[in-house]
Amino acid sequence: MAALAQSPPAAPPTGAPPAGEELAPLTKDPALVDFVQAVYPPEAEAAGLEGTVRLLLEVDETGAVSAVTVVAPAGSGFDEAAVEAAKRFRFTPAEDASGPVPVALEFDYGFTLEKPAPPPAEPPITVEGRLQEMATRVPIAGAVVQVVLGDAIVASGTTDADGRFALRGVPPGALKLVAFGPDHQKDTVDIAVVDGEVTAVSLWLTRLSYRGAGVVGIYDRDRPPEVTRRTLSIEEVRRVPGTFGDPVRVIQSLPGAARAPFGTGLLVLRGANPQDSNVYVDGVEVPLVYHLGGFRSILNPELIASVDYLPGTYSARYGRSTGGVIDVRTQVEYPDEPHFTWRTDVLDTGVYGEAKVGDKVGVAAGVRRSYIDAILAVALAEQEFYAAPRWFDYQLKVEALDAGDDELSLFLFGFQDDLVVRTDAGSEDQLGVRYSTHRFVFRWAHAFSDTLKLEVQPSLGIDGTELGFGSDVGLTLSAYRISSRAALTWTPSEAFTGQVGLDAEASRNDFALYITGVPVDGDDPLSEEEPFEIAEGFWQGFPDPFAEATLRPLDDPDRLLVVAGARLDAVIRSEEPIGFAFDPRLGLRAEILEGGTLKAGSGLYHQPPPLTDLLDTYFERAWASEIGWEQKFGPAVTADLTGFYRDMQNLGGGDSPGVGRAYGGEFMLRHALVNRFFGWVSYTLSKSERNDEPDNSDAWYPFDFDQTHILTAVAGYRLPLDFEVSGRAQYVTGNPYTPYDGGLYLLDEGDYIGFPSAATNSERQAPYYAVDVRLSKLFTFKHWQLEVFSDVLNLVHGENPEFILYNYDYTDSAYINGLPTLPSIGFQAEVNL
Repeated sequence: MAALAQSPPAAPPTGAPPAGEELAPLTKDPALVDFVQAVYPPEAEAAGLEGTVRLLLEVDETGAVSAVTVVAPAGSGFDEAAVEAAKRFRFTPAEDASGPVPVALEFDYGFTLEKPAPPPAEPPITVEGRLQEMATRVPIAGAVVQVVLGDAIVASGTTDADGRFALRGVPPGALKLVAFGPDHQKDTVDIAVVDGEVTAVSLWLTRLSYRGAGVVGIYDRDRPPEVTRRTLSIEEVRRVPGTFGDPVRVIQSLPGAARAPFGTGLLVLRGANPQDSNVYVDGVEVPLVYHLGGFRSILNPELIASVDYLPGTYSARYGRSTGGVIDVRTQVEYPDEPHFTWRTDVLDTGVYGEAKVGDKVGVAAGVRRSYIDAILAVALAEQEFYAAPRWFDYQLKVEALDAGDDELSLFLFGFQDDLVVRTDAGSEDQLGVRYSTHRFVFRWAHAFSDTLKLEVQPSLGIDGTELGFGSDVGLTLSAYRISSRAALTWTPSEAFTGQVGLDAEASRNDFALYITGVPVDGDDPLSEEEPFEIAEGFWQGFPDPFAEATLRPLDDPDRLLVVAGARLDAVIRSEEPIGFAFDPRLGLRAEILEGGTLKAGSGLYHQPPPLTDLLDTYFERAWASEIGWEQKFGPAVTADLTGFYRDMQNLGGGDSPGVGRAYGGEFMLRHALVNRFFGWVSYTLSKSERNDEPDNSDAWYPFDFDQTHILTAVAGYRLPLDFEVSGRAQYVTGNPYTPYDGGLYLLDEGDYIGFPSAATNSERQAPYYAVDVRLSKLFTFKHWQLEVFSDVLNLVHGENPEFILYNYDYTDSAYINGLPTLPSIGFQAEVNL
């Protein structure tokens, strides 16, 4: 507040005349013409003090102040300030009959704090209300609310954090209230304002997009650094035809991923064997990512927060694989109000729910069950051969939301898949296959400081495989797993992050085989038969430590990223010797041009032998390298060009292990979901070869899943009235195969053995091509949403052979073709309580 000095009218001149003299009367009093504002003492102003100082001023015949005396002090610095100001006063001279004369006068110098003017009285609130989002009931903060009369805006305001608003001074009458925000559609309602009353309004706005912004892998700085991570939004994923809304299935439409044969769900990444690529759920390894048939991943899509697709040269945090990595991350955010989803189509039905229990615990749970086996059993009742898959999965996650410096969660999930293959109509002898996996995961993380964090994640698991042919043959494989992933991360500055960790696993593996009848005399197939049974078991362990450093050495940390890491792989099996392998890895990303990033990586990768090699501790090995360029063209368009090479050694182990190589290039041009449109074109040019005789340079042959050209185009558009349409077209070179034109009859076996007519995998099946389309419509209500959709696979398709079957003597063959045109009609309902 301003400090003001008050100047009362000048007091009459005072003073005593010299002895013996009389004071001559003044003919003109002095008048103050130049007032000087005193400096308000800061301490007094801060304390809110005021005061008045009485001064005696001696004014000479020119009107200047020649002396100042404090007559009545006020203290607190007021006296000194008043004296300094009064010395610079200027008066009109006092006069008597003889002319100008000096005089003395008293002056009261007042110090007061300026009081702010009271605010004008606000008009009363006449319209108030709240904005909420349709379907989710979430309060809408920061939205604009206007009251309109004709074309004029008579009142305006914004909503608070709870979605509430209050407008004042709205005139009475019939008006319109308009509300809109950057993420919501504009809405208008009619209101009637009555003089002296408050009109209450509750308004529901429809969100422009209800799909989350989660991810399936382009590079994201805030996530663990990788040379190549390809990422799509969950909203795009849900709209890609052929994925059935599953974020994991969209990997099959990205560069570097070969098309898996029908019904297998195999991962063939950059020419590696399917068993060479690992799948993780929240960092815990699982044997499969897809259910039988490859139509569904093993997790409910609503639980999935992101999918990291790492086709090669991934960091030291991942091990025991030489191909690629798929790391599925589950939900870590929970709505304030309970949220439920029910989805049904021709394949299965699933329900999912998530909610907060109080403010401290988040819970998510889901379950799904397929019924395609029941549909096929009726539709193919007269067929001599058909395969009917059936699956079931479940998930339960409980997480502490307010644990201070700690993070705590429990996660239980699992699945069971059955495949029944009928070989003759009406026959009871059926081939059955069952896969099952169950995991219990505990995660604890603690932040010791802003720079040091520890994360520990132990887990328990059971995996099982059962194979049977009626009641005659049975094969069972089971594994009981204990694993733990731990990491200590130190980030002393934005330029450096160091991490040391342990990725350990121990398992008990059991094998059992049962055959009802085996000839007693192996040389005589007609001899008497007796049951045969064998059971074996062993344990194995992988205590694998790793270390990694992330460097951002430039002033702009996004300009250069270097990731250097190493991993020590070990395998221990029962009484067998310990095998070791050392994996150094290096990757970098450098922004060379505006929006243009050079990326490169190279590393050594080892994986232990499969369980079928019961007593071996060898390692298969691959040296993988890649180099590429990512370029941004504005906010929506990006391009990614990558070349890769993988050298594979010691394939299959044993005395004469094989070798392999895979090399090629990948390209992806993507338009993100902006202005209703999204899409991408991906192309992979690759060659993958194997050699079972490393000393013979002429013994190279194409890998079973070698696909030279893989071209995929995806596009989607959001139409008015919440309609959406999207399509996918794919062309893939046919898989190689070995041709036969006859067979040799083995008298001892009583059967034919095929006789190849050309070199291994020297012929190719016809190319695969197909066009899928999807159309959906979203209905939004206050508390729930309903989406109905039609997903048509292979609307246009070719012959699309998957396998070749030969007759008994290999003189004739026929293709087993892929899926025909397959429509999937379904719905998804989302309810918010």
